Amino acid sequence: AAPEPMPHGVLIALTVAIVAGVYVCALVVPAVEKVWALCGSSVCIAVAFILPTSYYLEVRAAKYAPLRRGAARVVLVAAVAMALVCTGIQVL
Repeated sequence: AAPEPMPHGVLIALTVAIVAGVYVCALVVPAVEKVWALCGSSVCIAVAFILPTSYYLEVRAAKYAPLRRGAARVVLVAAVAMALVCTGIQVL
């Protein structure tokens, strides 16, 4: 069965919250290169390493040897650690 759609009021509240958050960030961040650095340090690592490894472990890992699953888990943990460290450096 298809999931129930969100109520219209919830969608409006989420939209207002996102726009307000972006507005506050725009006021607080002194330069646009800080925003790009923050995006690069977190989102790029997630797209390049975390998401593909997570999908592999969810969809394909059961078909392969434990060594491959272990290697994928090591890559996943390392990528999460890199994302946290790089994002922390950019925030500080």
